[in-house]
Amino acid sequence: MLRLRVRAVAEAQGYTIQRLQTEAGVSYDTVLKYWHNQIRRIDLATLAALAKALNTTSLELLEEADEER
Repeated sequence: MLRLRVRAVAEAQGYTIQRLQTEAGVSYDTVLKYWHNQIRRIDLATLAALAKALNTTSLELLEEADEER
């Protein structure tokens, strides 16, 4: 199972949800869902936009997680 690391990466760089939303050009609601790992399907274009805004790669925004969580 994959888990998003958007919040951890963004906060480490001093980003807020609103700042990330503005710089990535993605809706606030979408960033909110990625931030709190509350999505069922990852949209690759959205993930790429978030990664670009955070000056990282899409792969850095993902981590493998135990399914028990």
